[in-house]
Amino acid sequence: MKDEKKVRLIYNSIMVAFVLYAWLIMFFNTKEGMLTSKGFVNLKFYTTLSNIFAAVVAGVWIADHVKKKDSPVLSLWKLMSASAVGVTFMVVLGFLGPLYGFGTMYVGSNFFLHLVVPVMAMIEFVVFNERKLTVKDNLFVIFPPLVYGTVYVINTFINGIAGNDIYGFLRWGYPIGLLIFVAICFVAFLIGMVLRFLNAKLQARGGEN
Repeated sequence: MKDEKKVRLIYNSIMVAFVLYAWLIMFFNTKEGMLTSKGFVNLKFYTTLSNIFAAVVAGVWIADHVKKKDSPVLSLWKLMSASAVGVTFMVVLGFLGPLYGFGTMYVGSNFFLHLVVPVMAMIEFVVFNERKLTVKDNLFVIFPPLVYGTVYVINTFINGIAGNDIYGFLRWGYPIGLLIFVAICFVAFLIGMVLRFLNAKLQARGGEN
């Protein structure tokens, strides 16, 4: 158990480092990849926010571990953050990659924020989570994309689609755009369900050994 905690500590530290490194690349240089903005403007992207969310949760887990605490709520936050970056991973894989080209989606900071950190966060929950979470808990994973999508749509209503529809979700009109956001929330829910299922299977197998 102690060795597992040490591995998880290192794992979380690497995730935090990757997010910080990728964000600094974006902050100071936007020459590589699409959907990047220099300075704090990059905080308008769901990718940036979801990865920062995952890094913050990882940082809280690290602090909790160092203080030798074991906050039950962290399991839920881990699921929420893993699902949030999982949405980034799936949207790039199924929508933005084919639309803009995978070469621009997996280069520079985008390589870490679209691929490395999302995969690491999802693997970490599956492998290390020790608390059973319910379907009711799983509903919370919808909140990050739901809040972001709501602000996204409201902003385009107020300031116009041009220059504000940064992901191109509204290029076919608001009805289709809203359907896309609903689908994204559903994807987040499914990711959470799959992560919980895999984690439960792994924990059950570990209990048999």
